[in-house]
Amino acid sequence: MSILPVCLLVGLLLLQGTAPQQNDEVKRLYEQFLNQHVIGALDENDCSKVIEERKIQDKNGFKETNTFIIASKEAVTAICQGRKSGENIESKGQFNVVVCTHVDKGKYKGERLGYHYIAVGCKDYFPVHFGTHQSFVRPDMLCIGCIFYSL
Repeated sequence: MSILPVCLLVGLLLLQGTAPQQNDEVKRLYEQFLNQHVIGALDENDCSKVIEERKIQDKNGFKETNTFIIASKEAVTAICQGRKSGENIESKGQFNVVVCTHVDKGKYKGERLGYHYIAVGCKDYFPVHFGTHQSFVRPDMLCIGCIFYSL
């Protein structure tokens, strides 16, 4: 047996140990975060249906507000890249956001807020808590009387 395959095998085994690993608690929190906040597509009129299907609720039975990030789980998870732990880690890019507000016994009203920077809490390189979202005015847009003109 040549030395090159052995070195490659040892190198791969060492690299495998450096990839972020989830313990059971982090995995549970991460899966809960994804269920509550990340969705590939959402029409704001579907808040009630999605919240019911995903069984999103607080200890009182109905969550007052729930924010959905319209993105892939990989895109949202990337916010925690290089961050073992921390609260309110801000995204470098914007995400489309829909806020669902409880209005009556399991009925939610959705509002599409457009693109926002978001902040998440990270644990062992994975998002586990939704922090906040902030709107922005793009630097290449000019507001004159709140009508936006492209520069």
